[in-house]
Amino acid sequence: MGWIVRGLLFLGGIIASWFVAPDADNFHFISFVMAMLLFVLAIAVFAFWTSITGWLKNLLRGKR
Repeated sequence: MGWIVRGLLFLGGIIASWFVAPDADNFHFISFVMAMLLFVLAIAVFAFWTSITGWLKNLLRGKR
């Protein structure tokens, strides 16, 4: 579990560094917010995986 959290915080830090300077006072807060957004996005993808794959299959077949 720790590796997952560490990876999310690492990716959150990379994304936060695109928008905020790493030596800014609120960098760690922005990094944490980005990590939480990545976590929520991952949970949403896992929760709706069957709907997403069905939609993509219909899209690739040409049906809407």
